[in-house]
Amino acid sequence: MSLHVPFTGVGDGACAALARALRGGAALTSLDLAGNGVGAAGAESLATALGAAPRLASLCLSANSGVGPRGAVSLCHPATHQAAWLPCLPTHSP
Repeated sequence: MSLHVPFTGVGDGACAALARALRGGAALTSLDLAGNGVGAAGAESLATALGAAPRLASLCLSANSGVGPRGAVSLCHPATHQAAWLPCLPTHSP
């Protein structure tokens, strides 16, 4: 099952709700939250649940510059690492 809600403004609160759903066994295989004002707190919420979501093969957080280094590091932690997520992490150019 896929959930694609890019550029809808769902923000960190939705990430916390999605994290609860993932920990509860939601069978998502793809999650696209691009351009939704997700910050470090939202990324960290998702990161806490990714270990409980083995079916999730794609997580897109592009165009969410608020994720920042803290949120990106939490998503790249070995307990949550999935190579498919890395291309969709937000990047910031100086």
